[in-house]
Amino acid sequence: MQKTKLYCQPVSLNRLNLWLWLSCILFLGIIFQLEMTDAVSPVAIVLAIIFILLAVYVILSSYVRIESTEHQLSLHYPFSRQGLVIKPAQFTITSTNPQIITIKSKGTSQYRFWLGKKQTQQVLKYWEAL
Repeated sequence: MQKTKLYCQPVSLNRLNLWLWLSCILFLGIIFQLEMTDAVSPVAIVLAIIFILLAVYVILSSYVRIESTEHQLSLHYPFSRQGLVIKPAQFTITSTNPQIITIKSKGTSQYRFWLGKKQTQQVLKYWEAL
């Protein structure tokens, strides 16, 4: 296993805020469409396309990359250029839920991610192997 990319969604207030703003774009498009009863609103179509593009970007740009050759995890977020690199000596991983992993540092930092069940097990097995 050289590099494995696992798509995930961070469980944080920042991510909730991002999804709320994206849903506002969708609801604005719905409102513009409901205002025009006789035709299709071009503004609604543009807002729907913007919503779909941003939602796909947010989903596909949130991932955890397991780099087994370098013994580290890279956490990637949307709208950021560089991933956060986590080395096993600095952090511990726990799983309280089959789909959520929590990465805690020796200090005060804590990161929570929603993954699938198989992906969570894969990350935990990799972490225990180190």
